[in-house]
Amino acid sequence: MKTLYMSQMGTVRPPDSLRTTLGSCIGIVLYDKKTKLFGLAHIMLPDSNGSNGNLGKYADTAVPELLKQMEVPEYRHSDVIAKIAGGANMFGKNSNTQSIQIGKQNIEAVRSILADYRIAIVSEDVGGEKGRQLVIDGSNESVLVNQIGDTPKAL
Repeated sequence: MKTLYMSQMGTVRPPDSLRTTLGSCIGIVLYDKKTKLFGLAHIMLPDSNGSNGNLGKYADTAVPELLKQMEVPEYRHSDVIAKIAGGANMFGKNSNTQSIQIGKQNIEAVRSILADYRIAIVSEDVGGEKGRQLVIDGSNESVLVNQIGDTPKAL
């Protein structure tokens, strides 16, 4: 099983697997129903503000880059579904300043960019105050998520 870290992206075809651990970051799983290919992006921030550095770091650049890596042409975006996890408020309930609400900003940005690409989010496990582990289990073509310390569940 390959592990992705912050700002990384990867693709996998069954029976191979990918995993990542998330806090305020968002894990975006894309699945191409036609080719049976999974893509995973571990995004840190909602917007690149025009930066063309690490494309996997930002929601607005990670989604188009992951689609490119998966070789999904624009006319087939409707063949792709998304599952998302993460976006925790790692600073607790009392942290309501904009600068530390990055989890919430990431959730909103990911939802918006996926809508722009006409990709349906079919399942999500977002928010809260705990980190999560996200796993694409290629052996049975499932996506699992668990808050740290809890039992994994299907996403």
